[in-house]
Amino acid sequence: MKKIILLFILVLVFATGYQYISSPKQVVIPVPIFQVTETINYGNDKPSENFTQAINNDKTVFDVLNLTAKNIDSKQYDFGVMINSINDVKSGTDQKYWVYYVNDQSATIAADKYILKPNDKITWSFENLK
Repeated sequence: MKKIILLFILVLVFATGYQYISSPKQVVIPVPIFQVTETINYGNDKPSENFTQAINNDKTVFDVLNLTAKNIDSKQYDFGVMINSINDVKSGTDQKYWVYYVNDQSATIAADKYILKPNDKITWSFENLK
């Protein structure tokens, strides 16, 4: 009787283990949720660059700049990040500074605070502040 119970338990464990091993596993792969476009306008210094970037939710203007620009110099302040240079074009040169726009609207918060939405159009512009 003990052998039958033991055999029953072994069969049950084997069947359960086999079902666990053979059942398909759900794999979650993060995929881009939406696209944004970005233009880096260097003014007269060199031609503008245009990018289309697929991003996930909760990404900021600064996150996208980090994905597209080859070289960024920035400084973190209490209010957020300030861009000192993009691809070796430095703020303060010829009284010009880096500013950004989203959907042709001037930014009102730091680039690392602006959460992007689907199809947002980012423009970084090296320009005189008036």
